[in-house]
Amino acid sequence: MTPKLLLISVCTALLNVVLNLVIIPKYGSAGAAITTTASYLFYCFLSWFLGRNLLRLRIDTSLFLRVLFNSAIMGIVLIFLKARFDNSIVGTLSLILIGSLIYGGIGVALKLHKVLEIQTEE
Repeated sequence: MTPKLLLISVCTALLNVVLNLVIIPKYGSAGAAITTTASYLFYCFLSWFLGRNLLRLRIDTSLFLRVLFNSAIMGIVLIFLKARFDNSIVGTLSLILIGSLIYGGIGVALKLHKVLEIQTEE
């Protein structure tokens, strides 16, 4: 498995460099954040894809979609609210608090607060 992880790491690094060369000139630091996130998602997907036979996890699709929906709503609201706050510490902390309240409130409404056990096959 280790050689495969090395290959995934090298491919991810190359992807990150190529994406950085293409996106950073146009979008600056925001582009760097986007390319790094995309590269990490690529790494996570390939690691899961190659390791899924070693550790069989059942993913609750409904729960996954509810968490994704919750995160998207929180992100959209924060994008719109960001223009109303300055870039000071107080503004940033206010946005973090608002985001946490939105995520928590929607999470309770969508019943995301239940603790789930990870079941593995033995």
